[in-house]
Amino acid sequence: MDFVANKKSLMLDNLLRTNFITMAPIACVVFILLAFIDASLSHRSLFLFLAVRIIFILPTFFVYLFLRKNKTHNIELMSLITFGFAGVGVSVISYLLGGITSDYYFGLLIVSLLQLTFTPIRMKHALSLELFLTSVFFTLNYLPFDHSSSLLIKQISNYASYAVFKFIAIKQYRKFMFDSFDKIELEQEIENRKQVDSIFSELCHQVNNPLFISKGLTKQILKNELVIADSSLNEKVIKSYKSQERIQEVLLKLQNLKNQKEVAVADYRSSLQNKEQSSQP
Repeated sequence: MDFVANKKSLMLDNLLRTNFITMAPIACVVFILLAFIDASLSHRSLFLFLAVRIIFILPTFFVYLFLRKNKTHNIELMSLITFGFAGVGVSVISYLLGGITSDYYFGLLIVSLLQLTFTPIRMKHALSLELFLTSVFFTLNYLPFDHSSSLLIKQISNYASYAVFKFIAIKQYRKFMFDSFDKIELEQEIENRKQVDSIFSELCHQVNNPLFISKGLTKQILKNELVIADSSLNEKVIKSYKSQERIQEVLLKLQNLKNQKEVAVADYRSSLQNKEQSSQP
């Protein structure tokens, strides 16, 4: 059971790693280019927003470079770090644009949505990330400004509504992924079984051909006058011939076995018992 769980965990890590590598370059470029919009909205220095965005997106870029060359089982930790930095960056930019009235919590929603879409980490980690980002965002964008409490309640309730649906989605998303892993494993097992059946039939055929020749030669030897005259030799040749017939029978049963959906194991073992054992010295 532990082996199966570890295998699924490894498959999930590989999927999250692939998703992160796919998402990270685009996210880095878009995150930095949004500095031009920030500067036009605030009428402040473009270099200020470029610097802020580059600083907070650098962890994502470094993790991207690391994951391209290395496989890791700490993808959830790296996801927490990168999206945590990106979320704090959005909070700082929102502060520079006027605080909570800038409605830049939509940027925080985008960061959270990207995390859900590309790296759906475990519930406890996702909850920790959301609590951290919301605490940073609303502390930084409410306390330094003279905003009404009703505005704060409105913004928090909007974000909380999204967060509830996000956690429901995380649970279903992860369940869907693990169900998909089960399906993939089943399909691989079926394909492997088909290949084994093909090789199995070929091996039976390879054994049966020389056996048929050997059986024919043994039958001719039994007709030899010298063999007929020697009772001891005749008995040994007869046993050899019966053993060859038994092998041929077993091969036939093995070929039929692969086509059966259900097998009565006890009956099948009984049928494969060597009938010549009782007569052997």
